Amino acid sequence: TGGTTPSVNSEVNHPGIIRRDTSASSGTIALTRIKGGSSVHGWAESFDARTLFRLTQTDADTKLRVGLSSDFTSDTPIAAAYLEKLGTDTNWFYITRNASTETRTDSGVAASTGWVAVEIRRISSTVLGFKLATTLAGLAAATETQVTTNLPTGVTAYHGWQLTNGAAASKTVDVDYWDLWVRGITR
Repeated sequence: TGGTTPSVNSEVNHPGIIRRDTSASSGTIALTRIKGGSSVHGWAESFDARTLFRLTQTDADTKLRVGLSSDFTSDTPIAAAYLEKLGTDTNWFYITRNASTETRTDSGVAASTGWVAVEIRRISSTVLGFKLATTLAGLAAATETQVTTNLPTGVTAYHGWQLTNGAAASKTVDVDYWDLWVRGITR
């Protein structure tokens, strides 16, 4: 919802690019998420979420969140675990939110216009793990940062991404891969 989804050509090793564009209307939230019924899965379930994406700009008017959220339509969700770049950020940040209280952990990796692979996984009820690399294959060897504060709780976790522009200028994000593995679902 929000913004547009213009067509973009594939590239070598990136055959399925989806581009989201905020349009030039300031404050537009362009989002994509898996959404079904009342919830996709709960925060207490074991999950691995991976996304391969790139920003086409990293200026002060570009805000991006990639991962899991209770509400991607909100600028401040109640519960979330995602990778974030706010307008003034020069690095990527790992975010955990519970009951609208946030822990923000600097990844030490500069936000850029290159491809970024992020993995977020529930290690246990008290630990979430975050990894960054430039390729999906690179995630296997990437150092994992474990976060133990403000871990999200509740029943609703949607996997997706949210791009917001802070000025009357079009901002875009390209996503080439997106997966969610929820273990232990009973059907």
